[in-house]
Amino acid sequence: MMVGAWTVLRHVTNGVNFDVVGQIGLAQQWASGTMAGAQLGTTNYLVKMPLYICINAVPGLSPMHKILLAALVLNVITFIALFLLLERIVAFYGVKQNVWLYIGVMWLASIAGNIFWIDYANSRNIETVGGLLFLYIALRFMRMPQLSQFIYIVLTGSIVFFVDTLQLYICGVGVSLYALATLAVRRTRQQAFIAASICAATILSYFGAQALFLGARRFLHVSFLNAPRLPFEFTGTSLISTLHGSVSSSLQIMGANLLSHPFDANSIREVLNLLVLGTIVGILILATRKKKIRPVPFVAVFIIVVNYVVYVLSGQANIAGTYRYLIMIPLFLVLLLACTGPRLRAKYLHPAQYLMVGLIFCSSVMVLGGLVVHWPQRHAKDAHIYQLVSYLQQHNYPLAIGSRETGVTATYFAQQRATILPFGCSAQHQLEPTFLFYDRGAYSALSTYEGDVPVLLQNNRISFGNNICYANDIISQIGQPIQQISIPGFGSALIYSAAQAKQVLAAPNKLSQTRPLAAERSTATLHRFESCPVGKTDIIVAHTDDDILFMNPDVTNKLRSGVCIRTVYITAGDDGRQKEYWLRREQGIRNAYAAMLGLPNEWTELHATINGRNLATYTLNGSNAINVIFMRLPDGGVNGDGFRQNNYGSLKKLSARTIHALRTVDDASTYTYPQLTKIIATIIATDNPNDILTTTASGPLSVGDHSDHKAVALIATRAATVAHSKAHILSYVGYTGNSLVPNLSDEDALLKREIFSAYAYDDDVICSPKMPRCSIDDTYGKYFYRNYKLNASQLNKQVQPQY
Repeated sequence: MMVGAWTVLRHVTNGVNFDVVGQIGLAQQWASGTMAGAQLGTTNYLVKMPLYICINAVPGLSPMHKILLAALVLNVITFIALFLLLERIVAFYGVKQNVWLYIGVMWLASIAGNIFWIDYANSRNIETVGGLLFLYIALRFMRMPQLSQFIYIVLTGSIVFFVDTLQLYICGVGVSLYALATLAVRRTRQQAFIAASICAATILSYFGAQALFLGARRFLHVSFLNAPRLPFEFTGTSLISTLHGSVSSSLQIMGANLLSHPFDANSIREVLNLLVLGTIVGILILATRKKKIRPVPFVAVFIIVVNYVVYVLSGQANIAGTYRYLIMIPLFLVLLLACTGPRLRAKYLHPAQYLMVGLIFCSSVMVLGGLVVHWPQRHAKDAHIYQLVSYLQQHNYPLAIGSRETGVTATYFAQQRATILPFGCSAQHQLEPTFLFYDRGAYSALSTYEGDVPVLLQNNRISFGNNICYANDIISQIGQPIQQISIPGFGSALIYSAAQAKQVLAAPNKLSQTRPLAAERSTATLHRFESCPVGKTDIIVAHTDDDILFMNPDVTNKLRSGVCIRTVYITAGDDGRQKEYWLRREQGIRNAYAAMLGLPNEWTELHATINGRNLATYTLNGSNAINVIFMRLPDGGVNGDGFRQNNYGSLKKLSARTIHALRTVDDASTYTYPQLTKIIATIIATDNPNDILTTTASGPLSVGDHSDHKAVALIATRAATVAHSKAHILSYVGYTGNSLVPNLSDEDALLKREIFSAYAYDDDVICSPKMPRCSIDDTYGKYFYRNYKLNASQLNKQVQPQY
């Protein structure tokens, strides 16, 4: 029941899981006979295809309910299989009383949402069953070595390691080390044979998995994404970060990481889980002090240790939100508890059982309560998909073109009544097909289609990583549309004839002849200003409004006087929100800079490569004086705690080295603190600016300011030192400036308001076309009359500046 509750809770509260909808949609394509080749995330997706094909064949269910049914079937069966395997392994060690096993499994169910990727039907659960099965067969072989058991180990291992290579390093290496350790203790000929056989079976399983991998690519015509490698650095800072990350991730996967976010209702459940975890650890420590008790399955200890070693050496311990890679730890804690608990003779252990059951029950009730609370707003994040599908059906558009996310998800939800072909946006702002979770053969429908084809623009764009195709880009590629329409709740669409739309299928071939190759683009340099007779200024800020809110009218006056300005926005300013929000903020800042110079809001997107990282950078058409760069690191929040959406990462934590690295919200890059500083230093060294404008990092006027403002100011100051820059650094006061005396004239304040209004139109939090009014005067009006800046000598003085 609890696993089902977790599944439904995640199903109704989360938006569409692109991976899962892509898998079940691809299964639908394959079942209909399309099998020309697609790209998958990882190999484990193939294992679920038969289940998805069966679920798709169930009549009378909506697409959303089919996804939920697939998730429930997969998760519940997985959990039952885990319990049965744990029960067999416990019996293998001669334990007859299973009370502690039952309590441990109840605990696993109450924290299932943390242990497994239980969002929809994501498969970080199938692998655990395979790993336990591989271990169980290996243990049976070690007790009674037979050829048939050896063959079972190799066959099982081949499938398990094909599905998830992580199980090779955890269970495969773990049981092999256990066999070798047993040989070191017993030193018999038979034990040497067993140890050699286990190691050989693990190695053969690895090659068997590779054979399955090659077979899948050859006969199913599929390819797989390559996960980025995260090297582990043996430095003092890295070791501290690794220790912190390992402890935090261990508590996170067990639903007990109380300090990972501000206190809320869910924190109570985390306290309960922490008490249960503490009791389990206490019982295991007590067992180690009883020298006569020898029921401990040492193989579990080996696997737990190996799991942590893999987690550290892979670099995952230094990345927030990767606790899923410790997935086997809670399972083997339960195994240890089930084997040691019944052998202990302590008078307080019996009451401890009732205490743990009570705590687990209370935690479970809170999960059920969360389901009840969120039920009225179920699937609210998916409303735009329903609206799009309804629009296409009402206006009789059986075929359309959209972004990857739109195409894959909406096509499945349309259930073959409409097909939205997924396209990406190239570096040259051209549409081109994308094959992730979508079969190549499905594009043949466009080549034979004769009706009108809408090109769907969610939030008026088609995005692909850092690349964005706006309406003008698509029109330059395909031509003028028949008409341009608005789709309520989604965005807009360009309506083309079939003959025009078919041109996008040939776009990749045309590009290969007329555009630079990808390898050549990767060596592109940072945009350089052609002529700056009045000088250059670099602006280094945290959010996409800090410059126009705190530094104007200085920025506007500099631009209008002929100063060349490059502005770097280190965070996305996402506020823990979805991609659509921070992309609109980027559009808003482009609006603002165009307004400063009185030019049309038309920009050219460049693809600068700095120190091996591609950065989204734009220049305003008709002017060489302005360039903006969006680095898109996550917003850390006012206090630097981060947001759940971004795994609680923040610049404050990165600067304090409590996390080793921080990943951008568009998943394009990962930065350590030195790497981030070096990027900014490279920009400063390239520009050799006369001035560097940033926010305040220290002093009385930084107290209470946004954590990102202070972190970015420190980075900018440090980067200027690294770049040996002689630029004049000015630190502008942020949110704390609202308490200072107004120091701008009405004319300057009006100019500042005008520029900020141009930005705010695209910031849904401040102002939106959907809202009857904007809140810029109520919330931000006090900043329009203030502009306080400090030089290096004033920055740390314990007095307010006098201007």
